[in-house]
Amino acid sequence: MEVNIKKNKKSLYENKSNINNKIKDLIKFLKKDPFLILILVLFIIFTVYWSYFAVMRIYAFNAHVYDLGIAMQHAWMFINDPNELFPGGYPNLILIVLFPIFLPKNFFLIVIFQAIFVSLSVFPLYGIGKSLLKNNLAAFLISTSFFLNPYLIGAYLADFHYQVFFIPFFFLGYYFYIKNKLYLSYIFFIFAGIVRFPYILLIVLFSLILFIDNVFRRLKKHDNLKTMKFSLLLFISSLSILLFYILLWTNGNILNINYIYNIFAGQSHFSTYGNQNLSPIPPAFLSIDNKIFVLMLVVSPFLWLPFLSKKFIFL
Repeated sequence: MEVNIKKNKKSLYENKSNINNKIKDLIKFLKKDPFLILILVLFIIFTVYWSYFAVMRIYAFNAHVYDLGIAMQHAWMFINDPNELFPGGYPNLILIVLFPIFLPKNFFLIVIFQAIFVSLSVFPLYGIGKSLLKNNLAAFLISTSFFLNPYLIGAYLADFHYQVFFIPFFFLGYYFYIKNKLYLSYIFFIFAGIVRFPYILLIVLFSLILFIDNVFRRLKKHDNLKTMKFSLLLFISSLSILLFYILLWTNGNILNINYIYNIFAGQSHFSTYGNQNLSPIPPAFLSIDNKIFVLMLVVSPFLWLPFLSKKFIFL
């Protein structure tokens, strides 16, 4: 009995010592990089502000049922019956990962979780900046400017949208890629792709870019066989998920162009709307003027960059 008590005391002392050592290591790390403290402060401010804003919208009955209530409904359909992963044409494979946040059945919790997760993006972005720029100040300015991006407001204002999780997952995937932690990178890239269709297309394109880049580096005698295999694996995996979506929604008839139009317009053939688009013009192009305008605003600064590189001229 006394021996067991002594062992327990020793174990508690060792655990306490380990915790103290970890705290000391963290303090040393923060002293070496004080920008992390500033980023942490900004993270807390933005998270608290937007969480409060989201909660107040619910209290003011200004939260849209489709965005918030239907998300909760679909999550619970999946929790109670895992076969209901695609209820009503709501293709969120990421539910396999995120379903625990719905278990408390609390609307406030899920909008707060969304605000926290989006704000967390600043940390991998800072890590990416440090790794590529080798300058902590430049990395700090770039990462914190993330909070000033006007398009980010939409992610916070949305009652609950799975697609906002693409941002932190993608940043984490790329951070671990440049750190050569390819297993974690693969997981987060796939998570980013399955948040909602057709976001997997972005991972297909990005993995293709990575593969081409690695091929060119290989031709220059760089020892990057590991990352080249990784980019090829990611491309095959993401492309397979894309084909899975299309085969599922077309009942195997991948040549049915009308179904393909509806899929990319966000209207699957078993959508809860019940309105089937039979027009030869895809719904995505019915408001083509607005879409072109938004596209120009977002990507026009980068449209000509591929012409500066032989590798990415295909873009």
